[in-house]
Amino acid sequence: MRKSKLSEAQIIGMLSEAAAGISPRDLCRRYQISLATYYELKNKYSGMMVSDLKRLKELEAENRILKTMYADIILGNKLVKELLEKKVSRANRRQSISGLQQRHAISVSHACKLMSVSKTMVYYKSKKKADNLEISLFLTSLAELHIRWGFDKMTQKVQLEKTMESQACLSSLL
Repeated sequence: MRKSKLSEAQIIGMLSEAAAGISPRDLCRRYQISLATYYELKNKYSGMMVSDLKRLKELEAENRILKTMYADIILGNKLVKELLEKKVSRANRRQSISGLQQRHAISVSHACKLMSVSKTMVYYKSKKKADNLEISLFLTSLAELHIRWGFDKMTQKVQLEKTMESQACLSSLL
């Protein structure tokens, strides 16, 4: 529907003039609207005051907010039911969050709120390097061989081993 040239206050003023006794044709000429538009406005705004109109606008805005909240809650309930059927383990939560996002087009924060996890879990990237596996295997073998060695002595051995490897690589290049 095309927006009216008149504000709501002007419309209510025009309708009060009509109630005072001015003919609808004269009002239509003065406000430059058609007779059909006048009757539409009369049906919509008859008996209203400006304060009633303001209250109506506030109620419509509140209703719009409540509808979006209700839709979010319904979607959340649907997704929670879907998650409960699958019984997601702690290890698979990251995968299930990305699956929720893809299937239902929801944001990361919304999916994390439904799963009761932090967003940092989704965005966290491990800083472990590929050679950490070798180092951890070397440390466990050292710990099995030398039970009484502490952490400091083992790290010294690992650093010594790494420097020996790097020197061996350099000598092979020369």
